[in-house]
Amino acid sequence: MATMALCAAAAGAQQATNMEAMNRGVFSDTPAPPLPAQSGTTKDAAAKKRGALQPGTGDFYRFAKIEATPVSQEAGPMDLRRWTLSALVSKATGEVDFYVNHYEIYRASSWKALSVAQTDAGEGLKLGRLAARVVSCRSGCSYAEEIFIDLTPATVDRARTQPLRIQLSGLGANPTPIEIDAQVVNDLVAQAGVEAEKYRKVSAPAAAVMPVAAPVLAPPAAQAPAAAGPVSVADELQKLGKLRADGTITELEFQNLKGRLLAK
Repeated sequence: MATMALCAAAAGAQQATNMEAMNRGVFSDTPAPPLPAQSGTTKDAAAKKRGALQPGTGDFYRFAKIEATPVSQEAGPMDLRRWTLSALVSKATGEVDFYVNHYEIYRASSWKALSVAQTDAGEGLKLGRLAARVVSCRSGCSYAEEIFIDLTPATVDRARTQPLRIQLSGLGANPTPIEIDAQVVNDLVAQAGVEAEKYRKVSAPAAAVMPVAAPVLAPPAAQAPAAAGPVSVADELQKLGKLRADGTITELEFQNLKGRLLAK
């Protein structure tokens, strides 16, 4: 009887230790399987997103990070999924990159090694790994993976009118679904637009003082007639509005071009 009580106490102590490690984020160094060969762009993007989270790094100061409210699904202490729609705004140019940050912790016999992201429309999205660790447990293992999923301007534009649904898959595990409401996308696009406008206005004067090569004039006989006059910003905005209405440019591209015009 005493032996059984000691075993139960030991098991309880081990479980408490595991839970404490999980809560503190203390993981072992057992590596996850490598992702499929990534392009330099994907590796650079992963480094940029890591840096934007770490004060003291260059990227932390070069980018402004904006996040929507995280969405969490928790079935237990070691069964958690959380994803966040995020945006990085360049403080140098005002350009905006949208992506989804996904964190998952799960109990399983081996890694999921999430490596493929696809929308419900069949569009393949680039993803990169930010972190992956394993927690050793007495009766099995729990794994934690953190990835980012880059969103193209076309994907963001579609997600403003219908929910963004993404399926994540890896090594033989059931796909992990992610869903983000269209209103959440619209709200973040608006916030990112306001943030980007600040940096476009800051960088505009610097662009104005850059030296411009003198135009080469044609001989008097071949010189073209004088221009009718400068084109107003209102005219340019009207042209952009027509291009958006015709479907030539997306809403996101329209907002970016509009911001540049207003910053002049």
